[in-house]
Amino acid sequence: MPLALLKRDSMPIAAVEPGEGRLARSKAATVRRRRTVPTTVWTVVVGAVIVGVWQASGSFANPILVSTPSAILESIPQTFLHGPQGALSSALGATMLDVLYGFGASIIVGVSVGYLIGTSTVLRRLLDPIVGLGNSSPTIALLPLLIVWFGFGITSRVLFIFVVSVWAIIINTSVGARIAHERYMDLKVAFSVPPRRYLSRVVVPGALPYVLTGLRIATAHAIIAAIISGSELGLNGIGGLAEQYGSQFLTSDLLGVVVLTTVIALILYKAIEVARNRFCSWVNYE
Repeated sequence: MPLALLKRDSMPIAAVEPGEGRLARSKAATVRRRRTVPTTVWTVVVGAVIVGVWQASGSFANPILVSTPSAILESIPQTFLHGPQGALSSALGATMLDVLYGFGASIIVGVSVGYLIGTSTVLRRLLDPIVGLGNSSPTIALLPLLIVWFGFGITSRVLFIFVVSVWAIIINTSVGARIAHERYMDLKVAFSVPPRRYLSRVVVPGALPYVLTGLRIATAHAIIAAIISGSELGLNGIGGLAEQYGSQFLTSDLLGVVVLTTVIALILYKAIEVARNRFCSWVNYE
């Protein structure tokens, strides 16, 4: 029996009051609220100061070099309806389609390969060097090679998004699967759990927090890769639109595209965070 339990059982009954536990939890919650409120207030204050200084800089800065938050907010509705290559909505749809194909393929391949590496010693020794090489290589250098192989079409863009985002998913999934596999292996042997049931009921749920963390990291990589590929491969989507605005010195429109893309990336990031908190409620992320 753990020492803490022995100490608890050896305490006098009069020392354990039901109200004391609730009081202690209430005090702890109050302390946490007192600690978090100033942080939130300071975040809002700092953000407001930065936006205010940025807005004030528009009175003396060159509008070609520096735009203002108000000008950016005004440009977003205009660029959403009009643009040098069509509406921003069309460019956004093309980019999201590339992300859907490339990021979707990276999820399927990354999760599958990650579980195989995490649960098989042979595959881990075989594939770990390849994963390490792919993760550390400058993937931006693959763009000219993809152009030579597949041209300037959607295939090159989707493959680039896939290559950029798959490594974070493989690494995080393999780490989670390996930890879950090694932690509960003794239970598998003791209770003679069939391998398929052990994988589906123990390893997969145990590695899920790591999988979702990998997806959060890969989401940002996929959005960045989609913008780069759109800019470099045929001026397509958000990347191509940003390239056009930059070449015409339309700073407000360019920053409006950047802000809109950032908002979309944050929405995807938060959606995965909500899914992680929903399906991995037993994990404390604080």
